[in-house]
Amino acid sequence: MNFLDKFKKIFPFIFSIFLYTFLVKSQGTSLQIFCDAGGPYVRTATVLVVGNVTNITSQKGEEANLSIKIQKDGDILAEKNLTSSLNGTFYSIFTQDFGIGNYTLNVTAEKGGEQVTCLDEFRILLSQPLVCEDKLLKIEGRAIYSSTGESVTSGKVYAIVAETLDRNSTTFSNGQFSFYLKACLVLGKRYTLGITVEDNQGKKGSYQTIFLAV
Repeated sequence: MNFLDKFKKIFPFIFSIFLYTFLVKSQGTSLQIFCDAGGPYVRTATVLVVGNVTNITSQKGEEANLSIKIQKDGDILAEKNLTSSLNGTFYSIFTQDFGIGNYTLNVTAEKGGEQVTCLDEFRILLSQPLVCEDKLLKIEGRAIYSSTGESVTSGKVYAIVAETLDRNSTTFSNGQFSFYLKACLVLGKRYTLGITVEDNQGKKGSYQTIFLAV
């Protein structure tokens, strides 16, 4: 089962993993949203959109109706409607050939009459811009049970870069984890990092975020 297939299966979000993300907030709403389209992409490559919706008050993931649009020069070239998972995460893939150029991602989340919007930009190139370079990614965080707020006593954490399939894992205790993942990355390109935490009873929680190779 590849990385995307794993995300098609929605796990009960048992753990909250504290990582840095950029959030877009709107006044007068309890929702906040993060989105990213990745890239730059080679022409005909699959465009991957990921993100999450959160309740500002509770700081927990929020199930919401989503409208995802890809635009160029104000024209809508692709659009999908879906619902975020119970823990607020969402992803969508676009396989059509958009052509070379700069594009805008527009994601709107709606729940109970409230709306919040996230914008991002990505590029599509004629060919692969650069060869990759070996990089060490430091991955650290804290795993807790979302139902109680207590730290996970012990378990294992797995990390994978979706676009390259570079991966690593480690065991941890007292909820804290810190380890390195070696990956070959193109400088200036954004990547999707997937993290899965599993405690010693086999309970799992997953998280995904976007990072820029520098």
